[in-house]
Amino acid sequence: MGGTGGELASSIEGIARDEMRHFKWFAQIVVSLGGNPTTERAPVERTNDPVAFIQANSNAEDGAVATYRQHREAIPYENIKKLFDRIISEEQHHGEKFRAMVPKVEGMPPIEYRAPQTPQEKLLYRYLEEDVSGEYAAILRYLHQSFVVKDGWLSKALEDRAIDEMKHMGWMAEHKAEAGGEPVHDARPRSSPAQFEQAFTQSPDSLSRSPQFCPA
Repeated sequence: MGGTGGELASSIEGIARDEMRHFKWFAQIVVSLGGNPTTERAPVERTNDPVAFIQANSNAEDGAVATYRQHREAIPYENIKKLFDRIISEEQHHGEKFRAMVPKVEGMPPIEYRAPQTPQEKLLYRYLEEDVSGEYAAILRYLHQSFVVKDGWLSKALEDRAIDEMKHMGWMAEHKAEAGGEPVHDARPRSSPAQFEQAFTQSPDSLSRSPQFCPA
């Protein structure tokens, strides 16, 4: 993706990094109060219409601001209120950035995902989905461990491993997108490696299009 699309992708990734920082801060608050932070997430809305998903993102930011304001008023601790103030300010900025993106994506065609054309390609898609899902699970596992562990060195080491897994997940997701498929983050049962190897041994040239992708 180049041009405007590349700029938007970079901007959205930056917002995602902010959200991961918010996730960390909230988890640390929960731990400081003696709780166990959850790693469960709300359903992820997916659409191939750029205008629709940018507007959905803007609406989600506005909803987060409203929710956090309610939570801020209900919490009696001033230090936590100050953290909410910072997060609310950043979420408002995110909403403004998404609203500014809408005119840039108007007129963009829907993102087209290509169904696998051969049994081997179908298996490749499934493997990449499983790998993305596995990396996502590892991210949440390492982050949760980094939040609850008391040792500062170990916490930082676990957070660094989570960051590595984020890169891996991005590479896998981009690889599937390069192959024409839609990256997904839902849980996927693991396929048999022998099944995958056999499929390509029998017909190694059966991919209708070879994905051109290398991690940066």
